[in-house]
Amino acid sequence: MKHNHALNLARLLQALKDSTSVGGITLQQLVDICGVSKRQVYRYLRELEQMGIEIERPRVRAGRKKSTGCYRLNPYQVEDFLTETMLLMFFNELIINYQQYKKQVLFLKEFIIHFLAMRHGLIYQNGETTSFGDIT
Repeated sequence: MKHNHALNLARLLQALKDSTSVGGITLQQLVDICGVSKRQVYRYLRELEQMGIEIERPRVRAGRKKSTGCYRLNPYQVEDFLTETMLLMFFNELIINYQQYKKQVLFLKEFIIHFLAMRHGLIYQNGETTSFGDIT
């Protein structure tokens, strides 16, 4: 079965982010969320770390299995996510506003061009135009 790599990375990151405030998430929970093997989850975790995301892994103690304990994001990094999310939301609002202003500016530009064309006799008030050959 083929798995969507990017989607699983996003799911894993979201699960880590959501669970950090409650102490983390187990390896088995990550396996269940992504629907992949433990080995693949380890690869995903390593890939996220290579992207600069700090993941706190369970400490391996004598007599404990490696897969016990919880994974979580560095708590300071969760605050960074909130800041980045707010910045992205602000940027999105700017883009929306830009699109609205762009439409308004284009409308004003068309209005001014139409007004100037009427003023100089290139367009009559009934909407008819003159060709440059008609201008004396």
